Amino acid sequence: MQFSGTPCYMAPEIFQKRAYDEKIDVFAFGTLLWELFSRKVPFEGLEPADVMQKVLKEDQLSAVGVPKKISQLVSECRATDSKKRPGFDYIVDVLNSIT
Repeated sequence: MQFSGTPCYMAPEIFQKRAYDEKIDVFAFGTLLWELFSRKVPFEGLEPADVMQKVLKEDQLSAVGVPKKISQLVSECRATDSKKRPGFDYIVDVLNSIT
């Protein structure tokens, strides 16, 4: 299987070769936000196909060491259904409310 992009940041719709919109960036941002707070590499050591399976099953990234409000935001951003992912206005509001 061949990918264009970094699998751990890729939204399910990319793996499934479906149409996509700006919500793929929300998914990637959620992964990056998790990485910043957890100080870990998402799905470290897994092959791209294994990462794909975890993303498609909506396996959540570990909340260990991640503040609860950030963990909740990460989960919202990484929803399998792109329609359930928030927009960046909402994300900015949540981050501003935390700081």
